[in-house]
Parts: sequence; C-alpha cells; structure tokens
Amino acid sequence: MTIFKTIFICIFFTLASCKSNMITLLSNEVNNQHPLKVWVTGIKPDKARVFVLIPQKVKFIPNYPEHRKIVHSAISLSGGSAYNVRKHRLSKYIEEKDSLSYSPSDINLENGKEYTFNLYAGYLTVIKDSLMMSKFVESNFVQMDNGMKIYNIGKISEYRSYINTLVPDSLKGFIHFKVRTLSDDPEFFHENVPVKF
Repeated sequence: MTIFKTIFICIFFTLASCKSNMITLLSNEVNNQHPLKVWVTGIKPDKARVFVLIPQKVKFIPNYPEHRKIVHSAISLSGGSAYNVRKHRLSKYIEEKDSLSYSPSDINLENGKEYTFNLYAGYLTVIKDSLMMSKFVESNFVQMDNGMKIYNIGKISEYRSYINTLVPDSLKGFIHFKVRTLSDDPEFFHENVPVKF
C-alpha cells in the first residue's frame, strides 16, 4: 500500500467519523417514573397483536461546531437510517396528558445546552399467554390512536422478565436521531442512542 493511499484512507475515516457521535450522552435509561404501555392493534380469543411501549429517558448535550436541527427520529435496529415503522414505533410522551405523540422532529439544537427527551420505544409482538393477555388488554385505558386503544399496564419492573422474552437484546436497537446543519446546502448526521430496559 502506498503512503498516499494510506493517507487518503486515514483522512476518509476521520471525515466519516465526524458524521456521528457529536453529542455528550448524559443518560439513556428506562424511565421507571412512567408506566409500561401497550397499543392493541388486533385481538382474537387466543392472542393479541400489540405494540409493547417501553418508557425511555434520553438526556444529552450537543457538541457540534454550529447549531443544528433534529429533523427526524425513529427506532432503528441497526443504528442507521433504515426504519420499519410497521414493527417499531418511537413516540414522544406528553406527561401532563399521559399520552403519546409523534416522535421528536424539527427541534433546533444549541451547542452546550442540555436536552431531555421522554420517549416510548414500541415493538410489535404477539401475546398468546392468556394471563398476560388479560392483564394487557384489561388494564387502564388512556388513549385512542388511529382507532386503536392504548393502555397503561403498570411499572415495567413488574413485567421486565416477560418483556425481555418478547423483545430480546438483539431486537432492542437504537433511538436514532437524524440531524442536519442549518445551511442552505445541509449536511446530515446520525446520532444513535441504545434502547435500554
């Protein structure tokens, strides 16, 4: 390998690394202050098709050379910009209404300022256990979304082991933030925060 080729590769990977990880992550954790939720998309006598909604709290400080903006956020299994919204949902939590809304977007980021996001990471699954079905679909109804009911189940600590069988570590993925510069010819950056529960 020539010295010029070596230098080129080093420069390439240095520039590529600047496309992400330019935030100081202060915390990312399951939010035990907020309830575990399920969003029922279909129910039959022997099974229920639901999104299990896991409360998350993400706190970070941007360290960009200039102010930027979050233009989109979603759950990504790979940490990239590929999403499957039919199987994974990211929602913003509105605490005063105990309701879910669209995932964070169109948010200006100021360098050095601390940002906290209360979110729900949602995973589509099928519940066949009759006892769990009764708990999940007969719990506290809190919201209707697109004709489907969302329930509060209780504290995640009560269901953690069962939830981990439905959503193993390999399927938890990342909370993915797509960030852009504010220039007329924008650059796009990708920040990935692991989902935890």
